[in-house]
Amino acid sequence: MEESEDISVLVNIGNNCPINLEHVVKDVKERYESIAARSREEAQALFKSKLSDGVLTAGRYEAELESSRREITHLNSKIQRIRSEVLSNQNKCLHLEQEVSLTNRNSEMALSDAKAKVTEVQDALLKAKQDLAQHIFEYQELMNVKLALDMEIATYKRLLEGEESRLQSPPPAVNVQYGCGEFLDNTFPCLPFISD
Repeated sequence: MEESEDISVLVNIGNNCPINLEHVVKDVKERYESIAARSREEAQALFKSKLSDGVLTAGRYEAELESSRREITHLNSKIQRIRSEVLSNQNKCLHLEQEVSLTNRNSEMALSDAKAKVTEVQDALLKAKQDLAQHIFEYQELMNVKLALDMEIATYKRLLEGEESRLQSPPPAVNVQYGCGEFLDNTFPCLPFISD
């Protein structure tokens, strides 16, 4: 954070007192350098604090992102397994329906048993489909979380890069110039003044 101070120089002009402009310039220069050094120290402390906070936040978000990626991988694996189970159960259901058709001619008991198996497999198929729908929903939620984390990490990265480039730019130069004027008896001397 840069501070500015008004520097006033009072010079008592007398006919017998020469003005030591070198001393005035040196004093102004020392004051400016002191202000500039203090401003640099404050800016560096602020940058280090922001950088530390940004690194900690980015690290936390990266850990959460990695956890989300692992969970997504796990859910993908589950979805593949459930899809395989669904396909397997569909094949079993088809096979059992064929068995029902074959055993229908043989006995009522065999038919009843096959129907029970068909019902069981259909229930398992329904449950597998419900599980699949639930896992797909969870997968979509995790993908939304991952997208939000990716965007937040990118925002922090842009903020950190902007702060670094701002602090690396040099401070403005100070020019000491002399201005002369007239004052009553035309003895007003040339005095220094500071411009950015």
